[in-house]
Amino acid sequence: MTQFFPILGFDHLEFYVGNARQAARFYETFFGFTNTAHRGLDTGSRKVASYLMEQGAIRFVLSTALNSDHPIAHNVLKHGDHVAVIALEVADAVDAYKQVTARGAIGAIPPTLTEDEYGLLHYAAIHVYGDVIIKFVDRRDYRGIFAPEFQPRHSVQPNIGAGLRAIDHIVANVEQGAMERWVKFFADTMGFQLLIQFDQKQYQLNTLR
Repeated sequence: MTQFFPILGFDHLEFYVGNARQAARFYETFFGFTNTAHRGLDTGSRKVASYLMEQGAIRFVLSTALNSDHPIAHNVLKHGDHVAVIALEVADAVDAYKQVTARGAIGAIPPTLTEDEYGLLHYAAIHVYGDVIIKFVDRRDYRGIFAPEFQPRHSVQPNIGAGLRAIDHIVANVEQGAMERWVKFFADTMGFQLLIQFDQKQYQLNTLR
Protein backbone atom coordinates (compact mmCIF):
# COMPACT_ATOMS: atom_id res chain seq x y z
CA MET A 1 0.00 0.00 0.00
CA THR A 2 1.27 3.47 -0.91
CA GLN A 3 0.62 5.86 1.97
CA PHE A 4 0.18 9.31 0.49
CA PHE A 5 -0.75 10.71 3.92
CA PRO A 6 -1.34 9.14 7.36
CA ILE A 7 -4.90 8.04 8.13
CA LEU A 8 -5.22 7.66 11.91
CA GLY A 9 -8.63 5.98 11.87
CA PHE A 10 -12.34 6.71 11.67
CA ASP A 11 -13.17 10.04 13.30
CA HIS A 12 -16.95 9.74 12.97
CA LEU A 13 -19.82 8.92 10.65
CA GLU A 14 -22.44 11.60 10.07
CA PHE A 15 -26.00 10.53 9.31
CA TYR A 16 -28.39 12.95 7.65
CA VAL A 17 -31.81 12.23 9.15
CA GLY A 18 -35.31 13.63 9.16
CA ASN A 19 -35.53 13.92 12.95
CA ALA A 20 -32.19 13.92 14.78
CA ARG A 21 -33.70 13.98 18.28
CA GLN A 22 -35.84 10.94 17.55
CA ALA A 23 -32.92 9.14 15.89
CA ALA A 24 -30.73 9.85 18.94
CA ARG A 25 -33.31 8.27 21.22
CA PHE A 26 -33.44 5.22 18.93
CA TYR A 27 -29.67 4.70 19.09
CA GLU A 28 -29.74 5.18 22.87
CA THR A 29 -32.57 2.73 23.46
CA PHE A 30 -31.74 -0.07 21.02
CA PHE A 31 -27.96 0.11 20.55
CA GLY A 32 -26.78 1.49 23.88
CA PHE A 33 -25.19 4.70 22.59
CA THR A 34 -24.77 7.73 24.86
CA ASN A 35 -25.65 11.22 23.66
CA THR A 36 -22.57 13.16 24.77
CA ALA A 37 -23.01 16.49 22.93
CA HIS A 38 -25.35 18.41 20.68
CA ARG A 39 -25.66 21.54 18.60
CA GLY A 40 -28.74 23.50 17.67
CA LEU A 41 -30.40 26.86 18.05
CA ASP A 42 -29.51 26.92 21.76
CA THR A 43 -25.78 26.52 21.00
CA GLY A 44 -25.64 29.04 18.15
CA SER A 45 -26.21 26.70 15.20
CA ARG A 46 -28.86 28.37 13.07
CA LYS A 47 -29.04 25.86 10.22
CA VAL A 48 -28.43 22.36 11.59
CA ALA A 49 -29.28 20.40 14.74
CA SER A 50 -26.97 17.49 15.55
CA TYR A 51 -26.58 14.87 18.26
CA LEU A 52 -23.22 13.24 18.97
CA MET A 53 -23.68 9.58 19.92
CA GLU A 54 -20.78 7.59 21.38
CA GLN A 55 -20.01 4.02 22.36
CA GLY A 56 -16.53 2.56 22.70
CA ALA A 57 -14.43 4.24 20.01
CA ILE A 58 -17.49 4.84 17.81
CA ARG A 59 -18.82 8.32 17.13
CA PHE A 60 -22.03 8.87 15.17
CA VAL A 61 -23.32 12.38 14.41
CA LEU A 62 -27.05 12.54 13.66
CA SER A 63 -27.89 15.76 11.82
CA THR A 64 -31.15 17.40 10.77
CA ALA A 65 -31.65 20.57 8.75
CA LEU A 66 -33.51 23.37 10.52
CA ASN A 67 -35.07 24.63 7.29
CA SER A 68 -36.33 22.91 4.15
CA ASP A 69 -33.89 24.73 1.84
CA HIS A 70 -30.79 23.28 3.50
CA PRO A 71 -28.77 20.65 1.52
CA ILE A 72 -29.28 18.14 4.35
CA ALA A 73 -33.04 18.41 3.89
CA HIS A 74 -32.67 17.85 0.15
CA ASN A 75 -30.47 14.79 0.72
CA VAL A 76 -32.90 13.26 3.22
CA LEU A 77 -35.78 13.82 0.80
CA LYS A 78 -33.75 12.07 -1.90
CA HIS A 79 -32.19 9.20 0.10
CA GLY A 80 -34.02 8.94 3.41
CA ASP A 81 -31.92 8.65 6.58
CA HIS A 82 -28.39 7.72 5.51
CA VAL A 83 -24.66 7.98 6.14
CA ALA A 84 -23.64 11.10 4.24
CA VAL A 85 -20.20 11.88 5.68
CA ILE A 86 -17.36 9.43 6.31
CA ALA A 87 -14.92 11.36 8.49
CA LEU A 88 -11.33 10.15 8.76
CA GLU A 89 -8.92 11.45 11.36
CA VAL A 90 -5.67 12.55 9.73
CA ALA A 91 -2.47 14.16 10.90
CA ASP A 92 -2.89 17.15 8.57
CA ALA A 93 -6.23 17.90 6.88
CA VAL A 94 -4.74 20.48 4.52
CA ASP A 95 -2.07 18.10 3.28
CA ALA A 96 -4.57 15.24 2.90
CA TYR A 97 -6.86 17.46 0.81
CA LYS A 98 -3.99 18.64 -1.38
CA GLN A 99 -2.75 15.08 -1.90
CA VAL A 100 -6.08 13.61 -2.98
CA THR A 101 -7.21 16.50 -5.16
CA ALA A 102 -3.81 16.53 -6.91
CA ARG A 103 -4.47 12.89 -7.79
CA GLY A 104 -7.92 13.49 -9.25
CA ALA A 105 -10.43 13.72 -6.37
CA ILE A 106 -13.03 16.51 -6.57
CA GLY A 107 -13.13 18.86 -3.60
CA ALA A 108 -16.36 19.20 -1.62
CA ILE A 109 -15.14 21.41 1.26
CA PRO A 110 -11.85 23.28 0.89
CA PRO A 111 -9.46 23.32 3.86
CA THR A 112 -11.41 25.03 6.65
CA LEU A 113 -10.45 26.19 10.12
CA THR A 114 -12.99 26.62 12.91
CA GLU A 115 -12.25 27.63 16.46
CA ASP A 116 -13.72 28.23 19.88
CA GLU A 117 -12.35 28.45 23.41
CA TYR A 118 -11.10 24.85 23.14
CA GLY A 119 -8.80 25.42 20.19
CA LEU A 120 -8.62 25.03 16.43
CA LEU A 121 -10.26 22.30 14.35
CA HIS A 122 -9.06 21.76 10.77
CA TYR A 123 -11.07 19.84 8.18
CA ALA A 124 -11.67 19.42 4.43
CA ALA A 125 -13.70 17.03 2.28
CA ILE A 126 -13.93 15.40 -1.14
CA HIS A 127 -16.77 13.95 -3.18
CA VAL A 128 -16.97 10.19 -3.64
CA TYR A 129 -19.77 7.85 -4.81
CA GLY A 130 -23.34 9.15 -4.94
CA ASP A 131 -23.80 12.13 -2.65
CA VAL A 132 -21.36 10.83 -0.01
CA ILE A 133 -18.33 12.86 1.01
CA ILE A 134 -15.13 11.82 2.77
CA LYS A 135 -14.07 14.36 5.36
CA PHE A 136 -10.53 14.74 6.66
CA VAL A 137 -10.42 15.89 10.29
CA ASP A 138 -7.30 17.17 12.08
CA ARG A 139 -7.76 17.38 15.87
CA ARG A 140 -4.18 18.08 16.93
CA ASP A 141 -5.02 21.63 18.07
CA TYR A 142 -8.52 20.99 19.41
CA ARG A 143 -9.45 19.94 22.97
CA GLY A 144 -13.23 20.37 22.92
CA ILE A 145 -15.76 17.58 23.27
CA PHE A 146 -16.22 17.32 19.49
CA ALA A 147 -16.34 20.52 17.44
CA PRO A 148 -17.25 24.21 17.70
CA GLU A 149 -21.01 24.79 18.27
CA PHE A 150 -21.31 21.44 20.09
CA GLN A 151 -22.05 21.59 23.80
CA PRO A 152 -21.77 18.68 26.27
CA ARG A 153 -24.93 16.90 27.36
CA HIS A 154 -24.18 16.75 31.08
CA SER A 155 -27.70 15.72 32.04
CA VAL A 156 -27.55 12.47 30.07
CA GLN A 157 -26.40 9.47 32.09
CA PRO A 158 -23.81 7.30 30.29
CA ASN A 159 -25.36 4.18 28.82
CA ILE A 160 -23.97 0.76 29.71
CA GLY A 161 -23.62 0.13 25.99
CA ALA A 162 -24.32 -2.91 23.86
CA GLY A 163 -20.71 -4.08 23.55
CA LEU A 164 -19.93 -2.13 20.38
CA ARG A 165 -16.28 -1.11 20.36
CA ALA A 166 -15.21 0.37 17.01
CA ILE A 167 -16.14 0.82 13.37
CA ASP A 168 -14.69 -2.19 11.57
CA HIS A 169 -15.44 -1.31 7.96
CA ILE A 170 -17.87 0.53 5.69
CA VAL A 171 -19.69 -1.06 2.76
CA ALA A 172 -20.18 1.21 -0.24
CA ASN A 173 -23.00 0.54 -2.68
CA VAL A 174 -21.87 2.26 -5.86
CA GLU A 175 -23.51 2.77 -9.23
CA GLN A 176 -24.11 -0.35 -11.32
CA GLY A 177 -21.06 -1.15 -13.43
CA ALA A 178 -18.87 1.40 -11.60
CA MET A 179 -17.12 -0.86 -9.08
CA GLU A 180 -13.80 -1.05 -10.94
CA ARG A 181 -13.78 2.72 -11.41
CA TRP A 182 -14.21 3.35 -7.69
CA VAL A 183 -11.62 0.74 -6.74
CA LYS A 184 -9.16 2.56 -8.99
CA PHE A 185 -10.23 5.92 -7.55
CA PHE A 186 -9.41 4.93 -3.96
CA ALA A 187 -6.12 3.34 -5.01
CA ASP A 188 -5.03 6.33 -7.10
CA THR A 189 -6.15 9.16 -4.81
CA MET A 190 -5.80 7.73 -1.30
CA GLY A 191 -3.35 4.87 -1.66
CA PHE A 192 -5.75 2.07 -0.72
CA GLN A 193 -4.92 -1.50 -1.75
CA LEU A 194 -7.33 -4.17 -2.99
CA LEU A 195 -7.12 -7.08 -0.53
CA ILE A 196 -9.87 -9.43 -1.71
CA GLN A 197 -12.38 -9.46 -4.54
CA PHE A 198 -15.67 -11.31 -5.07
CA ASP A 199 -17.27 -11.59 -8.49
CA GLN A 200 -20.97 -12.25 -9.07
CA LYS A 201 -20.55 -16.05 -9.19
CA GLN A 202 -18.62 -16.14 -5.91
CA TYR A 203 -21.14 -13.83 -4.26
CA GLN A 204 -24.00 -16.11 -5.27
CA LEU A 205 -22.19 -19.18 -3.95
CA ASN A 206 -21.46 -17.45 -0.64
CA THR A 207 -25.03 -16.34 -0.17
CA LEU A 208 -26.40 -19.80 -0.94
CA ARG A 209 -24.36 -21.55 1.75
